[in-house]
Amino acid sequence: GHGPGHGAGHGPGHMAPGPGHQGRGPGGQNPHIRYGVQVKIRHNNTGKKLHSHGHNYPEGSRQQQVTGLDSPNNEEDWWVFKPPHGQGEHSLDGQPVKSGATVRLQHCGSQKNLHSHNTALYCNPGQHEVTCYQANADGDSNDNWRVECTGANLNPSDQFRLIHQGSDHALHSHSIDYPFGQQQVTCFGGRDDNDLWQVCEERGGGHGGVEGITQGIGHMGPGHHGPGPGHHGPGHHGPGQQGPPGQPYGA
Repeated sequence: GHGPGHGAGHGPGHMAPGPGHQGRGPGGQNPHIRYGVQVKIRHNNTGKKLHSHGHNYPEGSRQQQVTGLDSPNNEEDWWVFKPPHGQGEHSLDGQPVKSGATVRLQHCGSQKNLHSHNTALYCNPGQHEVTCYQANADGDSNDNWRVECTGANLNPSDQFRLIHQGSDHALHSHSIDYPFGQQQVTCFGGRDDNDLWQVCEERGGGHGGVEGITQGIGHMGPGHHGPGPGHHGPGHHGPGQQGPPGQPYGA
């Protein structure tokens, strides 16, 4: 744990459905988080979303960076739950993600898998690197993570942990930035509240009755997702949204 969190964004979800989409609150037809459906994942303590992009760490493994980012409309924040390494890519599409399941988490923008290994993070050597590495089924068992939540299935309102299968370290973030300016995401050997994450947005992948759905998930239930800033429908995302001035890449 590295100091107090900076607010987890507990207000109503701010999103407006794009063309051809219908908004759906977390109490809808399919309340569980499902394989094959794109999700955004928010760090509970800091409110930053799990993010990756086409830039590599400058030291250590030099694999693709994974960060926490506070950006409402960034296409690089979308991930999808897949079966573990060695199982068919789409063999579980539409089924709920169960507590205790071993999963891969694939970054939609790069098609690479959330990954960790016994490599110390260059700027925080007491914790392990988290990277995106190898696309689709081309990775290895270090792409496997275990879902830990309180219910039988992972739901939008649940706080959950992702435990790296190979190391038993937890996916972790905290209010400390990388030298290049976005929030650190690490694998942490202990357990504390900075290991807690929540699915905060979802858009359907055409499986399990959720085709064409874009959903904002807040803490106030259905009906409170008014038209906020930005539209999460197709065609509203410009390429390569830039980070703050001085950063050597687009966020």
